Amino acid sequence: MFGLLGAAAGILIAALLRQPGVLLYDWIATRAAARRQAVLRKRQALIVEAAARDAAKAKRGRPPVTQAG
Repeated sequence: MFGLLGAAAGILIAALLRQPGVLLYDWIATRAAARRQAVLRKRQALIVEAAARDAAKAKRGRPPVTQAG
């Protein structure tokens, strides 16, 4: 009895995960896409922040520019 219920639940879950357009599939796919986008935005922000920090550091450490002559 429990074996049949387990098999039926497994088949139902597998169908929900494999068929595009089914709510469970769409929900998982959109969550994964949102998570990927958040990671990419965070990575881009870190790159921009590091570049700005390096530029400020280089600007502070550079002697004033003078022209010869």
